Amino acid sequence: GVNVGVDVTLDQLRADHDAVIVAVRYSGGRVLPIPGHDAEGVWSAIDFLHAYCMGEEPKVGPEVVVIGGGDVGCDCSRSALRCGATLSMQAHVETRAEMPGQDVEVSGAIEEGVVLLSEWGPDEILVEDGKVVGMRLKKVLSRFDATGKWNLQYSGEVTEVRCQSVIFAVGQRLQLDFLEGSGIEFDDLGRPLCHLGTGKTAVPGLFLAGDLATGPRTIITAIGQAHEAAISAHRHMQNMGLTDDRRDPVHPPEYYLQKLYAPNPPDFEHFGPGGRRVHMPESDPEERLRTGGQVELGWPKGDGRREAIRCMRCQTQVCVACTLCARVCPDNCIDVVGHDTGYERRVERYDFTMEWCCFCGFCQ
Repeated sequence: GVNVGVDVTLDQLRADHDAVIVAVRYSGGRVLPIPGHDAEGVWSAIDFLHAYCMGEEPKVGPEVVVIGGGDVGCDCSRSALRCGATLSMQAHVETRAEMPGQDVEVSGAIEEGVVLLSEWGPDEILVEDGKVVGMRLKKVLSRFDATGKWNLQYSGEVTEVRCQSVIFAVGQRLQLDFLEGSGIEFDDLGRPLCHLGTGKTAVPGLFLAGDLATGPRTIITAIGQAHEAAISAHRHMQNMGLTDDRRDPVHPPEYYLQKLYAPNPPDFEHFGPGGRRVHMPESDPEERLRTGGQVELGWPKGDGRREAIRCMRCQTQVCVACTLCARVCPDNCIDVVGHDTGYERRVERYDFTMEWCCFCGFCQ
């Protein structure tokens, strides 16, 4: 591959091309800058998981603390056990019920012996002779203020846990050294600025796409914004107006906080079309930890058939109000109201807001 900024400069690319689109994503690991963060034994989740997945056998101590309650945090805490740790602890500021990680990930971690430290945040990494020897945590009092905005508050209570490794699963960061001196403007947090609808920057012919333009969101949002950036590059090369007859496809941040649909209640046991998913058999936690074997084993013949008949036969090209198109739409373009008696499904209303569509094709 070509390393931009090393093998070729951005100025060279701009000189050789009429338009350049930068779509480098949030590819760097993130470590919170608390005391002790630079000690031996501290990892970012990106670096740790990359080493583990590439078979590099990352070295961790017998006791590991993972910071973060999401899916990646669960990946790290479970992988640490597979790297030789005898105790893997996962500290997160949320309650167990409010952890952002999927239940299948959190439950899997608990089954494998991961200890959850709920409502504890990182305070300081304890260091001796340049190496991690422990982690000081502080108790969370509240996470939001009266208006619902993020405002993490601590009670003053602290505790210390012994560990030799700390893994931060608290998000990712941009690696943009190659943009220095390019003329692109940045905000106070070091993020490059561009027009969200077109990807246009302060530098003519230079466009940003994906997470680099919108910030970290879903892959479909990134694809939709990159589609708009490609249109902008084409219009730029054709000497056309970038915004003529175009609407901003990116909704305000609060739009993405809406709940898209309500899941089936826990006691819903219908296994026909549109029914509840059949449980996926998993290997024994102790066995998969010992061997590093596969977690999900696949369905046996009977259960596989029960899972298959959940299909609502959308290939008939007759809408049965399954709402799958509305569920996968990243921009909430689709609103479906259906009628379901258990024996008959039909659509009563189907609304589509075209100007919000990012043309991802997921509804097809």
